Amino acid sequence: MSKEEKLQFKKMVNEKRSKLMKVEQSVVIEEKKEDKTLTASRVTRSSIKSFKKRIKYFVVILFILLLVGAGMFTNYKFDLIDRFFADTAIKNETDKNLNTEGPNNNPVVSSDNQNKDNDNQMEEQDDIRYVNVRSAYIRAEHDLDSEASSVTGFGSPYKVSDSYADEENDVEWLQVTSVDSDKETGWISSKLLTIIKDNSSDDSLVASLDELLGIDLNNHTEILGQNEETMEYADRDHTVKDGKITSVTLQTNPAAKDMITARLGEPQLKSKNALMYSGGKYYYIIDLPENDNAESITIGIRDASED
Repeated sequence: MSKEEKLQFKKMVNEKRSKLMKVEQSVVIEEKKEDKTLTASRVTRSSIKSFKKRIKYFVVILFILLLVGAGMFTNYKFDLIDRFFADTAIKNETDKNLNTEGPNNNPVVSSDNQNKDNDNQMEEQDDIRYVNVRSAYIRAEHDLDSEASSVTGFGSPYKVSDSYADEENDVEWLQVTSVDSDKETGWISSKLLTIIKDNSSDDSLVASLDELLGIDLNNHTEILGQNEETMEYADRDHTVKDGKITSVTLQTNPAAKDMITARLGEPQLKSKNALMYSGGKYYYIIDLPENDNAESITIGIRDASED
């Protein structure tokens, strides 16, 4: 091989090497570009995942805050409602008492002889009034929030000694003392008491009741006003005031309500489960607990202080 040929061959080899190196360099550059692209893609994916997590956390926290806020708002709203009804409950208590028979929550049947203006019909003698609902509270003070000192029942007689006008709650309070038992003095709304003036004859009432109920009332009225210590009456349901027997409750034969009112006429006072007839000296409360049939009768002195 001549010298020129050697030189050309060497030159050709160098050119091929040069081309190969360029190809390798271009491959390396492409690989680096691909690596950068992959790295950037990984970083982007990681950023997106991280961003999504943050969004999820933010949404969860926001939801919890909304729930807490809604709960606080609801509690506040109901608290306002409770306060509103609490403020109006005191004013409405008396009206509710007129629609329910005290703690037993039984409906009241108003008396046909109910006196609508008690103040203008005060008796010249002691002012005696009768409970016109099944049960009612006697309160320690003339206030709807005052503690109840006792509970009284339908037909119970009370002597009025004083009054107080609660204009704010539209209640006239009466200071009363029980006529037929040793209960303490207290206060009650005037709307829960009734004055009875149109009394019937005791003799007529006793005769009719004896026949209807199968009892001998005269044997029991004789002990009213007598000292409890001198009477063997412990086996009877009775009340005592100042040591004297003031009322007694007796079991009766069943008698229909319609039959009683047909014989005796309309009572001076009535409720869903009881009738009250008032005589000149005694009052008679007929208990009608079931099926409008009499089961017991209470006879009491209208004013024990007269004896």
